[in-house]
Amino acid sequence: MESSNNRPFVIAVIVAAVAVGGVVVISSLNSNQGTANNSVVKQVTSSEGSAANPIIANTTQPSEDSSNAIATYKDGDYSATGGYRSPAGPETIGVTLTVASSKVTAVAVEPKTINSTSRGYQIKYKDGVSAVVVGKTIDELSSLGRVNGSSLTSEGFKKALESIKLQARA
Repeated sequence: MESSNNRPFVIAVIVAAVAVGGVVVISSLNSNQGTANNSVVKQVTSSEGSAANPIIANTTQPSEDSSNAIATYKDGDYSATGGYRSPAGPETIGVTLTVASSKVTAVAVEPKTINSTSRGYQIKYKDGVSAVVVGKTIDELSSLGRVNGSSLTSEGFKKALESIKLQARA
């Protein structure tokens, strides 16, 4: 008799476990639905980076779906200025990329801010960006994240990159 008194409790526990499991599975499926690329965080250390201040960049792994053809770009040097907003207000950064065979072979970043804190971040970005962009295709740079502790500067870099892509389109 005592086991039948516990039956409603056991059933309630089982129903709750199935419901939670279903929510987790559905949530997982929704977060992966429609994504063509897998994001990974990649840590790179350059001569300017250290274990205490590593260079970190978000990069994108190509998906196994071959329908996302990589664009081709003309060889050459391309420059643009990208804007972004920092706590100090609007900021800009100059970017020059050298492209060969659709890959970046060199990068130059020109800090263009007068705010001392923002300038410090742009200089840190400038010192570390080469380690994370050289050797990558231009399209791989669209997911660039924090570099040398500077995250907002990447937004300006990506704005400049949009203009560079248009200039270099084959």
